[in-house]
Parts: sequence; C-alpha cells; structure tokens
Amino acid sequence: MRITGKFSPDEDGDWEFGLSLAGRGNLFLDEKLIVDLSTDPTQGESFFGLGTTDVRTVVTGLRAGQTYDLELRLCNADFAARGSPFLCWGGVRLGAMKRISADGAIADAVQLAKEANGKVSCRDPFGRPSDMIILQRRSLLSDSTTSKEALLTIVLG
Repeated sequence: MRITGKFSPDEDGDWEFGLSLAGRGNLFLDEKLIVDLSTDPTQGESFFGLGTTDVRTVVTGLRAGQTYDLELRLCNADFAARGSPFLCWGGVRLGAMKRISADGAIADAVQLAKEANGKVSCRDPFGRPSDMIILQRRSLLSDSTTSKEALLTIVLG
C-alpha cells in the first residue's frame, strides 16, 4: 500500500518525524528515505504490543511554507500472517514536530513574560488553577534576569 501527502512546516528549522507500524513500511520525504521500518523492524509496544517501536529521525533545514512530498509505503503481510486477537489488518502512527531546545523555550517564555502587562498563572490539564502562580506584571523580571532565575521565579512564585 502507498499513501502520499504533503507536509508544509509552519516554522523554519529542524523537524523530528516519528513512525510506528503494525506491519512493515518506509517513510520518504521528497523521495528520500527518512524512516526504515521494512528492514527487520523491532517489535514494540504500539498497537497493543503488535506493532513496531517508534522510530524517530530529524530532518534539518526545513523551510516554513514550503511544501514537501510525504510518502508512506506499507506492507501488512507479516502482520496478517502472525494473527491478531482482534479484527485488524495493520496500523500507522505518524507524527512530526519542530525541534526546540529546553533553554531556547525557557528564554522565549522569559521574554514573553517580560513583555506582558497582565499576570500569568498555570493550570493543570483539566483547567484547574495550579499552585504555581508565575508572574505579576513586569516587575518580577528585570532585563538582567537569567533564564534559570526566571524559571525559579516561575516555579516558586
């Protein structure tokens, strides 16, 4: 089976692509093989233990707004021959995200906090207020505040 599509990054930079399959396959970006899960793929935990490990690779220098060709070539013959405890003919999990450094992300957050006029508070995944109130106006962070000092301010309130 062959699945094709387009990928247009929203930001310039290095992007990490990840792929896991219930079966075998390969991922291509602009006709270049970037993930090989057809040559002796390692059994993993994906698809209830029936799939491969999640294989990731970084593609450098992608440009925002440029369109790249994605192609996924799949074969589920081995998977189907092994059998499955439920009706299933294979599966695909494919993702991509821009690579960022932790220090860069903290520096960006500090800069945004310095420019903010309001207060920022944290919420847990359910939307409940967290016990970490971060900043109140610009006065907590000066231009000389380092990223680590700002992180301590953010975490400790």
